[in-house]
Amino acid sequence: MEILDTIVLIPSLNPNERLIKLVHGIQEEGVEWILVVDDGSDPEYADIFQKLRELDCFIVHHERNLGKGAAIKTALRAAIEKCGGKQDHLCIFQTDEWDILSGYADRPSGNSAKSVGTGAV
Repeated sequence: MEILDTIVLIPSLNPNERLIKLVHGIQEEGVEWILVVDDGSDPEYADIFQKLRELDCFIVHHERNLGKGAAIKTALRAAIEKCGGKQDHLCIFQTDEWDILSGYADRPSGNSAKSVGTGAV
């Protein structure tokens, strides 16, 4: 099993192309493992999630919208399952906080990524 240094978790509902730009920016920073939770997005957003798969993102899908908290819990469970809890750092990007990588996302400023800890999750 590969040990990953950083995992990025992104809960998402009905995303647009800015999510693709954000993922490109995260990947350019050297993050190799990005997990996106599709929190019950409408069918017309399936192409965005397909593009994310093509960018090697791991996608977890909720059949219906369960809310941001449930999406984050799903992402954490999936990250632990995939990595055995051996990542060094875990960041959660919220879709209402696109300024995390301001050079890659064109949205007004807000909070930045939530770092939920270092060490094993």
